[in-house]
Amino acid sequence: MRKPSFEKIGAAVVAAAALGLGAVGFFGSPAQGDNTLPEMRAQAMAEQRAISACMTAAGFSYIVALPNDVLIEEARQAAISEGKEGAELEAAIRAATVDLPADPNEAAVAKLTAAKQAAWHLALMGTDSAGGGCDEPAVMSASALEALNSDLSADASAVGVAQADPLVVAAKEAYVSCMGSYGYTVTDTAQINELIDDYNEAHAYPWPSDLPDVLPSTADAATKVKFAAANARTAAALAAIDQWTAQAEDSHSICVAWYDNEYERAYTDALNG
Repeated sequence: MRKPSFEKIGAAVVAAAALGLGAVGFFGSPAQGDNTLPEMRAQAMAEQRAISACMTAAGFSYIVALPNDVLIEEARQAAISEGKEGAELEAAIRAATVDLPADPNEAAVAKLTAAKQAAWHLALMGTDSAGGGCDEPAVMSASALEALNSDLSADASAVGVAQADPLVVAAKEAYVSCMGSYGYTVTDTAQINELIDDYNEAHAYPWPSDLPDVLPSTADAATKVKFAAANARTAAALAAIDQWTAQAEDSHSICVAWYDNEYERAYTDALNG
């Protein structure tokens, strides 16, 4: 990941705003109340692309995805067009919220170090006092940008010093060896997340394409049997994945303890030195 350059964030946000791509809420805004669904979806994706461009300019990755509030609104309008109202409409909206996709950025950011996660969120959200994140059209002040960049530079320097510390290097080697004794092949302390993701993907039970996600009340007996069997296989696969994940995380926790202590010591000393 490239070193973030917060001087670029303001320029990127200004450029997005100039193109009419600044972040705008879909609900509670009279200007957006009459948008058709295609217009709403198009605007949402344009805003997502603007955020992605801003984050890229700041040195970070951002995955473009349709916001869930748009999916819920599409479901609401679809229910209204079917003549639903009152309790039926509320039930349709609640049903639409059950299978909403997770934000793909959450999984990606979770794999970063704590310092990089903080920097990523800072680039996206800005600060409480100065604002200026990529998800809003405000521009950070020059002094705020300078302070942020100074903090990030100090952090990057401390990380480099800590990673080169002899005890940290020895602790990392011990971690790799320790994980190997538990049957996990890794080269660094962050790779456990990748192993878990790969295992989840390889062992998840693929839901049959000929079955609906939710069993309708009108389903025939054969469909009910197939649905129950698929549910059972899914539950078994998830249980196995959970067990493997718990074992991997427990092994990681045991093996990484020395490394975490030495890294924290070296990083804090370098940051305060």
